[in-house]
Amino acid sequence: MLIGFLLLIAAFNVTVSGYFYELSRHALAFISGSFLIALGVLYFVIKLKFRADAKRISLVGKEGASITVGAIEDFVRRITADIPAITDIAPRVAPSGEGIRVVISVSLQQPVPIPPLAQSVSEKVRVALQADLGIEKVEAVELNVTKILTTQPQTSS
Repeated sequence: MLIGFLLLIAAFNVTVSGYFYELSRHALAFISGSFLIALGVLYFVIKLKFRADAKRISLVGKEGASITVGAIEDFVRRITADIPAITDIAPRVAPSGEGIRVVISVSLQQPVPIPPLAQSVSEKVRVALQADLGIEKVEAVELNVTKILTTQPQTSS
């Protein structure tokens, strides 16, 4: 797109005396520059459209129904908020094949056995997404523990 802009500038940078002599060269630069700018604008429009479509997930079997990735992330945040051991919740949802993939990054309030917690959270989120939102294919629900906060016993002096 920058090259197209530079070609347009070159097309209009003509002196009066050399105008007729250079007319064909400048016309070619003008057309080329306009084409490259149009191509660049088209690229960005298409890229923005696909980015907007990627943020939306169509619900299978629901004619014209879709849900945004942000809405699913908020839903997952609310589902996992009532688990006492979890403090900070940062879910990330991504389309994956015909379904979705959910990665939940959490901080734990206290040391707890992580495998049973991960299994419990994964099952709870998967069931809720399928039952409440109608997302039939949840390919994976992963739990990433990013921080474990421990409470230090206070000593009295």
